[in-house]
Amino acid sequence: MWLLQLLIFMKICQINLQHCKAAALEISKHFDQGLFDIVLIQEPYMKDNVVHIKTQKGIILYQQNNSKVRACILINKNLRYFVLPQFTDTDEVTVKVSLKDEKGSFVEIVFCSGYFPYDSVYEPPSSNIISLVEYCNRNDLNLIVGCDANAHNVVWGSSDTNKRGESLMDFLLINELMILNEGNEHTFSNSIRQEVIDITFSNRRICNTVSDWRVSDEPS
Repeated sequence: MWLLQLLIFMKICQINLQHCKAAALEISKHFDQGLFDIVLIQEPYMKDNVVHIKTQKGIILYQQNNSKVRACILINKNLRYFVLPQFTDTDEVTVKVSLKDEKGSFVEIVFCSGYFPYDSVYEPPSSNIISLVEYCNRNDLNLIVGCDANAHNVVWGSSDTNKRGESLMDFLLINELMILNEGNEHTFSNSIRQEVIDITFSNRRICNTVSDWRVSDEPS
């Protein structure tokens, strides 16, 4: 899992659970211990077509009644939030959160958890993500996206660059989106390889309030 913190005292975790029950139980335990306010999840564990994450303090947001959910968001139930259904499907979940800053004023931040399928015939990002970025730009909204991009680019620490990574990087540059990844610690590993294929990015409005992006060394 990889973590980041906002200067308005919010802790965010991004993690790919790889449909694993043990990983789902672990992230649920960490959440109830108060370690995170929001978790951007890809490839959640599902049981009977339901995302199976049980917490006392959180609510799990995703497109229900679908067996192929590959993205969801776990959010503290005490936060003020509103799901943006027009930017929510099996591979992306988007929520707008209202938070108080140090001056007591409300700040709106849009969070998106995304899964960019490696076997898609289209290069990333999806039309949903493109529309979301346009929406946030048009409405002067802060945006943070945590995604399993399934894309390689040396800019975010991958060992090489492929066409998917080039396409996604072009999109980020054109829209002046900021990559929050730091270093080249791998975000994906299996028995044969390790790679950086997951990224967190934001628009310029909020990037300077983000600190301490890191890949956790805790087993997850």
